[in-house]
Amino acid sequence: LVGKNTIVAGDLNAHHSSWDAKVTTPNERGNVVRDWLDTHGYTVYNNRDEPTRDSPPRVLDLVVGRCAELEPRTLGTWGSDHSPVSFRLPLEDAYCSERPCPTWNFKKARWD
Repeated sequence: LVGKNTIVAGDLNAHHSSWDAKVTTPNERGNVVRDWLDTHGYTVYNNRDEPTRDSPPRVLDLVVGRCAELEPRTLGTWGSDHSPVSFRLPLEDAYCSERPCPTWNFKKARWD
């Protein structure tokens, strides 16, 4: 999990003011996660003011990584007490253009 281009996302149930503006006292898991992120150079991409859990409103579903800037967005409730979080990966054109689309010339195919 400590590769150069790594993204980790999940419900970590970790309370910490680094990713949740409403937290005044982090829980033990929050301190462990914060220490691990700092040790391995990970960035938390969540918006501190955008809860991913409804009641009480908290940021528990984290998107963290060691890559280009991500743009996570909480999508609102979908029948759960947690909201789904989506994020856009900014892929460079050079990365995509290195893999040309395959083409076939069916006129030259031997169908026999």
